[in-house]
Amino acid sequence: VGMTTNVHMNSPVALFIHQMIPHHQNAVNMCKALMVTGEIECSGIGEGEEDIGCIMRRLCYEIINGQNFQIQSMRGVLDALDFEAEDDCKVKISSIEGGPKSTKASKSAKSWSLRKV
Repeated sequence: VGMTTNVHMNSPVALFIHQMIPHHQNAVNMCKALMVTGEIECSGIGEGEEDIGCIMRRLCYEIINGQNFQIQSMRGVLDALDFEAEDDCKVKISSIEGGPKSTKASKSAKSWSLRKV
């Protein structure tokens, strides 16, 4: 699931959900990535704990649990309204004949094209 949407559903609700799910998934992934670094260790997560590690760890648990619940709720709305679970905009990147052969950026914007698939 990406952060781009084709808007095929012709629905503001579907558009909102198709954009919010990846946003929520990214927040969950960022918290999980932060937690595995060991930078936010906490001996005990309790209310009123002022240690920065504990505050951040508690915040990440809240984000993971809350955002995952909201993702499931949004998927349920899409299903109930009979909308597709995803509406990602697929973009194919290809070189136009004579375009650059190396990985360095070309000075000519005409040498590359983006085509919607």
